Amino acid sequence: HAARNLGLMLIGAGILTLIISLLQYRSIVKYLWSDIFKPVAGFGVKEAHERPVVKQSPTIAAGLVLLVIGLFAFVAVLIRAV
Repeated sequence: HAARNLGLMLIGAGILTLIISLLQYRSIVKYLWSDIFKPVAGFGVKEAHERPVVKQSPTIAAGLVLLVIGLFAFVAVLIRAV
C-alpha cells in the first residue's frame, strides 16, 4: 500500500498547493487593483471599480477546473484502493 499512500499524499499536496495559490493570486490581483496602482493601470477611480477580479483573467477558472480534477483523482484513488 506504500505506492497508493504516496500517490494520495502527492495528490493531496497538489490540491492544497493549488488552493493556497488561488487564494494568493486573488489577493494580489485585488491589491494591484487598489487605489495605489490605478494611475499605473491607466484607469480612473470609477472605471477600476467596475472590473471585478474574476472577469480579469481566466486564471481562477482554470485553477478551479484543475482543483476539481485533483479532487476527483484523489477520491478515485482512495475508493479504488479500499
